[in-house]
Amino acid sequence: MLNFFPFLAYVVVTTFTPGPNNIMAMSNALRYGYRRTFGFLTGMTAGFFVVMLACGLLNVALANLIPRYTSG
Repeated sequence: MLNFFPFLAYVVVTTFTPGPNNIMAMSNALRYGYRRTFGFLTGMTAGFFVVMLACGLLNVALANLIPRYTSG
């Protein structure tokens, strides 16, 4: 069973805490404007998607590789 308190704490902290990408995006937008920062925002979004995809694929591979640890 998933313990929801640590998960909820993580969600709250990551929602309201700016990460380095958000701070760099804000700084670039302030310095160069939205149009010149759009490429950075697109790259940041693509990079986040690639990292999440890689994490998901690794989790699936590990679940298939070690099934005795994943069956509750």
